[in-house]
This record gives sequence, C-alpha cells and structure tokens, in this order.
Amino acid sequence: MKIAILTPKYLPQINGNTTTVNRLVIGLKNKKILTKVIDLSKLKNENHILKIIEKFNPDIVHAFHAYKSGPIALGVAKKLKKPLLVTITGTDVNHDLFNKERKNKVIDVLKYSKKIVVFHKSIKNKLIKNNNRLKNKIIIIKQSVKLERKKFNLRKKLGLNNNDFVFLILAGIRDIKYHFLYINEFKKLNSKYNNIKLIISGPVLDQNFMNNLFNRIKDIDWIYYLEGIPHDKIFYTIKSTDVVMNISISEGGMSNSVLEAMYCGKVVLASNIDGNKSIIKDNFNGLLFNSKNDFIKKAEMLIKNKKLRLRLGKKSKEILKKNFSFKEEIEDYVGVYEVTTNK
Repeated sequence: MKIAILTPKYLPQINGNTTTVNRLVIGLKNKKILTKVIDLSKLKNENHILKIIEKFNPDIVHAFHAYKSGPIALGVAKKLKKPLLVTITGTDVNHDLFNKERKNKVIDVLKYSKKIVVFHKSIKNKLIKNNNRLKNKIIIIKQSVKLERKKFNLRKKLGLNNNDFVFLILAGIRDIKYHFLYINEFKKLNSKYNNIKLIISGPVLDQNFMNNLFNRIKDIDWIYYLEGIPHDKIFYTIKSTDVVMNISISEGGMSNSVLEAMYCGKVVLASNIDGNKSIIKDNFNGLLFNSKNDFIKKAEMLIKNKKLRLRLGKKSKEILKKNFSFKEEIEDYVGVYEVTTNK
C-alpha cells in the first residue's frame, strides 16, 4: 500500500501536524507501507504537486488539516481518481468551520472524503453537530508519543540555575496558542518567588501576532524564546523543566506537547478546554485552570509543593503508557486505510 500525505509543514519544521505526520510515517514504514510526504510550506504549485503524487501513484491521498491541506488534496484526489482521507485539527473544527471565508472549503473537503479521522470524541461530536451527514465517516484515532532521546541541556543553553523554577510552553506562535500568556500573573509569581522562568518555544506561524508578543516580553529578562527545538531534543528539554503548560483557547482533541510531557512524567498545567480535558483530569494527573486567578493559584501550588508535582507527573506517565499506544495508533490508521481502499 502507498499513501500520499499532504501536510501544512514537515520536518525540520516543528509543530503539531509535523509531529503527528512524522510519527505516522515512522509507524507505517514498520508496517511496510510506503509514504510520500508533501510539505505544502515548500511546494505550493498544484500542478507540480499533482505530478509528484501521480508519479508516486498512491492508493490513498491523506490530508492533514482540512483547510490548509484539504483543498489541494481534494483536487489531486479527484484528478487521479483516488480516495481522500482527512485528519482534521482543532483549528478546522473550532475556527475554520465558523469562518465565512474558509468554511465552504472545509465542508467540500469533508463531504468528498471517504473517511475523516479525529483525535477525540469531543471533536467528533462537534463535527456531527455541524453536519450530521458526516457521522458515518468519522473515525476516532487517539494520538500517541514517539520521542528520540538526543542529549540536550536546556538550562545550560539558557544559563539557568538548578534552583530556577521553569515553566515551558511548546506551541507554534499564533493567537490560538498564546491568546492569554498571563504575563501579569507570571510577574506576580516572579516577584514573590524570584526564581521563576518562562520558556516559550515554537515556530512563528503569525508574524503580526509574534511582533505584538515580542513587544510585550522584550524587556522581561526571565522570559525566554526559542524558535524551535529539534524534536529529537524534546525529551531532555521537557525533563529539564518543572512544569509544562498548555494555554490554548482550543485544541483538536489532544495536544502533542501535553502528551509528550505526560510521557516524560512531567506535570502539566493547562487551560480548562475540551482538548485538554480529554487528557488531563484536574488534580489527578495534572492541573486545569479556568481564570487568571485560578492560574495563579494552581501555579503557586506546583511551585510550593514538589510532592504534588511528582504525584501528578507519575500518574500522567502511567495514563499515557496505558491509554495512548504508538502501536495502536498505527494499527488504527492501517485499518482506516484498508477500509478506505475497499469502499
């Protein structure tokens, strides 16, 4: 079997789609399934893309992200008369489906697709509520984690001390991921505890938003920005911090960075949204916050209580190992591919 995968970005660029696609490619290779990844940030000419995929002659055209990859994948699938499979994201369901300029393109892609993969039942329910006719197409495949362990000393790179308390956010720089950065709240924490550090790492996906964000943090010497940490260094990056955060206003069912933090046994402090609630249960395997005051309260709990951090991190690791299997994720995709080609 051969699968053509279209994705908004791919390695060496780092973001959620890249991480998921790379994990899938690795898993499919182990299953003797050939893949051809089309990085749409580098290849934009549709005729050129068509020729590459036509030469590869795939059994399925697989788009990651209904809006960013779907329309081109749809055109290719129609011209080559190949089945289309779409893995949709939180941006697709929570934002693009309600955007006047984007929703029709997303709907066209979903209507033509043989199957639609989502990461969690909350996303499936939102899709069905929007269009009940999609119900029988939707397949839930939970994400998993595949991390290499290349040595990397984050604290040494940034000149941090062992007693510095480090919060880490791993996410592409755009409004959805950083709408609330809680800078004033972090300032309150830093003034009280003195050793608070915040590290932000991710590619710039919205330059205007990044410019505004930089203007807000440029004079704060305890906030650090790293444009991108290679994925093979993520394990030791996470291990060298104290708390991994997710402050998104929406997620596509489950965040790769949250799952990776759980894999590393690190405690997660996250906004109380559907995507995060699908993984984190408050005060069981992480902490969820609902407001600025709640954020300060929960952050301070973690700063002051090492036993709490260790307990929540340990439980996260147990849940990840039990419920988010790389082997099962790949087998589920193979199953969807087989069903798609048989239709």
